[in-house]
Amino acid sequence: MFLVSVNCEYENKIKGKLKSLYNEKVTIFTEDDILEHDKYKKYNYVITEYNKDVIDYFTKEKKIIIIMGAEKDNNKIKSDNIYYCNNLNDIQDVVKTNGLKKKIPKNIIVLFILLIALLGLFVIVTQNDNVMEKENTKKITNKKKETKKQNSDVDIKAQNIVFLGDSITEFYHLEDYYDESIPVVNSGIAGNKAYDILTNMDERVYRYNPTKVFLLVGTNDLFHRTDPEIANNIADIVREIHKHRKNAEVYVESIYPVNNKTEGNDIVVDWMVGERDNERIKEINKKIKENSKDYDYTYLDFYSMLEGEDGLLKLEYTVDGLHISDEGYKLITKEIMKIIEGEGNE
Repeated sequence: MFLVSVNCEYENKIKGKLKSLYNEKVTIFTEDDILEHDKYKKYNYVITEYNKDVIDYFTKEKKIIIIMGAEKDNNKIKSDNIYYCNNLNDIQDVVKTNGLKKKIPKNIIVLFILLIALLGLFVIVTQNDNVMEKENTKKITNKKKETKKQNSDVDIKAQNIVFLGDSITEFYHLEDYYDESIPVVNSGIAGNKAYDILTNMDERVYRYNPTKVFLLVGTNDLFHRTDPEIANNIADIVREIHKHRKNAEVYVESIYPVNNKTEGNDIVVDWMVGERDNERIKEINKKIKENSKDYDYTYLDFYSMLEGEDGLLKLEYTVDGLHISDEGYKLITKEIMKIIEGEGNE
């Protein structure tokens, strides 16, 4: 459970994000609340600004997450229980490292149980068929071996569409935007950088045997990699997909624009956007587009569609200046459906 003490208008947004991710109790508190009451002993994490009184009070018994500008303080407190985070992605990494996982919705658990039951039924039926058709078993087995040898990389489905990326992909709830007849898979993980995907391709891509892959990654890399490194790591992901799933069509989306203008709106969260810069993003997108010729992928310029007249991510398309709103995802879905239905590639 989380205690949040952030002296700004973003505390409710932090509360909402943590609640949606982990389905744990999130309580907003003040320094006075802590000093006067003893009812917060069961909470695991304290999220606060650089408030030494709050930190001293909890540091021996809880995980302390210090956010919003803490990296600029030259006298950081040294403790195994204290973590310094710049944004929600960093907070998620800390929580994940300490063993708290996102809660699996009950409907997913029910679906998993049904799938296991169906698999068991399938095995029983298959065994019965094999007993009844012993004379054909050898022919069928040899045919399967021959097919596997000649077409090991061929997908058995007519369409199998994987969305691969970071939090912008993970928060893209595909079931809300695509008809159930369209086989889509969400393989996005919040906080991911291109390198994270490269080191986990089996789990993130290959096991789905995709016919189409929509890749969106790079915005988190801005803090860790140079522009050429970001574009080249994205190209390396595509190269590995082509190597292991030769029939997959790969579509690389441009890195989306951001909006860091807080004046006149209550949407943009400046610490969420951080130091991301649209001019730099546009330069990286140019390189991603150039690489498409050499690495055999289709470049999708969603940056231009999401950009407003002021050169920033349109407020109607975002929930915090970085992540995408329902209206934004509807726009993206409309363009991707054109590709799925064979009406266009760019």
